[in-house]
Amino acid sequence: MVSGAALTLLLVFASYAAVFAFVCRHLFPRLAPKLARLPLLLLAAQALLLVAHYVIPQSQEFWYWFFHLDKELNLPNLLASTQLAFVSALALITAWRHHSKSKWQSRYFLALGFVFLFLAQEEFTGAYKSGSLVFSEAIPWKTLTRILGGSFAALTVLAALRSPPGIRFWHTWFLAGFALMGIAGLLVDEMPRTCNLQLLIQIDGCITRYIIDESAEYLGVWLVLTAMLGHFSNQSPPPARRLRRALFLLPFIWNPLLIAYPLYLTLEASLLAQPAAVQFEANAFEYDTWLLGYRLGRQDGMIALELFTVAKRRAHASRGYSVHLVDQASAESIAGVDRHWKPAAGPIFAPGRPYSYRQRIDLQIPPATATNRALWVVLTFWREIDGKFTSMAVVDSDHALLSQTQVILGETVLPSKPVAVPTDILAEFDNGIALYDVVLPESARIGDSLSITFTWGSEANEHEEYVQYLHVGHVESGEWWVLDREPLGARLPTRLWYSGLVDSETWEILIPADRERGEYHVFTGLYRTRDRERLPARDFAGAPFVDARVPLGAIIIN
Repeated sequence: MVSGAALTLLLVFASYAAVFAFVCRHLFPRLAPKLARLPLLLLAAQALLLVAHYVIPQSQEFWYWFFHLDKELNLPNLLASTQLAFVSALALITAWRHHSKSKWQSRYFLALGFVFLFLAQEEFTGAYKSGSLVFSEAIPWKTLTRILGGSFAALTVLAALRSPPGIRFWHTWFLAGFALMGIAGLLVDEMPRTCNLQLLIQIDGCITRYIIDESAEYLGVWLVLTAMLGHFSNQSPPPARRLRRALFLLPFIWNPLLIAYPLYLTLEASLLAQPAAVQFEANAFEYDTWLLGYRLGRQDGMIALELFTVAKRRAHASRGYSVHLVDQASAESIAGVDRHWKPAAGPIFAPGRPYSYRQRIDLQIPPATATNRALWVVLTFWREIDGKFTSMAVVDSDHALLSQTQVILGETVLPSKPVAVPTDILAEFDNGIALYDVVLPESARIGDSLSITFTWGSEANEHEEYVQYLHVGHVESGEWWVLDREPLGARLPTRLWYSGLVDSETWEILIPADRERGEYHVFTGLYRTRDRERLPARDFAGAPFVDARVPLGAIIIN
């Protein structure tokens, strides 16, 4: 009987021994001695990390995390990214110095360099997997890796067939390493859990799948790196000594860039996003989640939102967020989506410090959503505990709240389809606002409802907040009856009016019983809410109205 952990260690050791023996016999003799030192150093680093992973007990929390193969933002994660960066650097230099007359080979190495540069940063930051990049939602990560892997495998086969035997040798081992990376990334990860098997011997416990996965990936990238060194060393003229030495400086350039990634997210939130200072309560004992900034936009029938948050503890699996479009007039949710937090970037070698999160979400707007209605974009953070979802209360915010747990990030309006703009204008206001038409009854009775329909238009965006007033004055007594409302009601405040807007609103006004009978003159206009100053208005000929009041006519109240 053998334990699953022991069998895992045996499989990993046998794989490393076989690959190392083969490389030493067939690949290293073809490399310049000094170039062979680089893969030897990286392989030694892998071996040390594997040993450390096994010998450090879980009770030593920091060191257990620091050397754990399946954790992120630690030393193994940094080494994996650095190996990929080495491959990228070698491919880019080879493309730059390639002596072949065939331009396609230089382009092949150039494309290879950029792909491995993308993989190197993705290994550490997880930006694509977290959905932070623009096209992350369109192509899932595994689909993208299959596309890239299959494409470059086919291109490498083509390059090998068109190359002399000496170069074809390195293409072959490049493909072998690429295949090992694919087995690790796509096959091992999807294998069912293997426990308590009865083979030639009895296996007690489970094979540790993630160790086999990570080890195979390490070996695959290492084999690709060795093959790229072969391409690099076969250049004509041979690479200068300075260039060969410069390769050993790559970790001192690449690693600080990766370590500074969380700082980059913080700077991006501060400089390129809409700043925010919203603090959420995670539980009854500590406040550990903040919204630092966001980017909000609308395109192609969807709301595009990117969130920048920090949290003291890395617990994306148990945290999530909800984004809803809420109708401002009815307070009803028009559309919404719930997501768990995506993986975070944290300060490397400093567990317990705040982790930076960048979340991207595209919220589809239902096609049947009513137009010309003000919508809030509302954010809620929640926590999942034992299958139960609890919204996190907001304890401090520089943004308006819809409730104790809902933060209003912004607002938008769905414009209506373009319509023909009326040629007749009853009144033209400053800032591109026009009153096209008013339907006013000739008479009404006391106690009845007086219906007045206004048709408004806008030739500009980004208005201030205005209120419409209605002055109804008795001709004989001079008594005034005053009403104030939003021109298009609460459904569309003037701050959201847009160029090309044409819409109507009907006021239903109950005529009080104490109104005097007789003739009334009716006037209307707009004033700013911030200072209650009336907005200047002109008639169709450009003559200004007295006191910025637009005369609408007369009505007889019986």
